[in-house]
Amino acid sequence: MGFYQGETVTIETSVRDSDNVLTNPTTSITISITDADGVAKVTDQAMTNDSTGKYHYDHALPADAVAGVWVAEVTASSGKPSIEQLSFLVEESL
Repeated sequence: MGFYQGETVTIETSVRDSDNVLTNPTTSITISITDADGVAKVTDQAMTNDSTGKYHYDHALPADAVAGVWVAEVTASSGKPSIEQLSFLVEESL
């Protein structure tokens, strides 16, 4: 899925316990985002808790955002740390 420069990217994640039940971890869920050139754009920012185990983060891409594949890393720490990496494509505006 791609996004154009200037758009807002919404990154969503969920947290489940060992029984596969949605749960909120005992610590915060954070996100870091790196652009296609490897430059950190967001570092360890808290994600918004929407409901039990459901989180999101909105990132507004600048009008001159670097085109290419960006990487978002979501970290949850609740006993054993968990890291999820997601990627999304940023395309030049038409």
